[in-house]
Amino acid sequence: MSDDERRAAEWDCQQLLNKMIHLLDNGRWDELAECFTVDAEFFRPSDPVNAVVGRAAIHKAFSGRPPSITSHQLASCWFQDYTGTELRTQSRILLMAGAASEERPAPANAKVSVLVKGRFWPIFFS
Repeated sequence: MSDDERRAAEWDCQQLLNKMIHLLDNGRWDELAECFTVDAEFFRPSDPVNAVVGRAAIHKAFSGRPPSITSHQLASCWFQDYTGTELRTQSRILLMAGAASEERPAPANAKVSVLVKGRFWPIFFS
């Protein structure tokens, strides 16, 4: 694999991560679930031991969440271990979340919890 091909694969994977974060923060569960293969295993950063298995189960896990306002900030993506069919990456996610509301809170009075989670290891397959 050439350096250009590797960079293209990394770019495509980065764009997929960006898309998934956008869909997640906007509650677009159907489109988010379509980012996973039918037999995908998803490990939540908050529960890295127990997999949610299968696209339908992943959709159910996301759509079953209580309404909230979230902003996932993805940073420090480091792509590694590219085998030609698999690309692993490590990244950090900062999650800012608050209760959903019909009213727009005044910024100074907004109740927002900030949760910092350690590592996130998505693996991409071609």
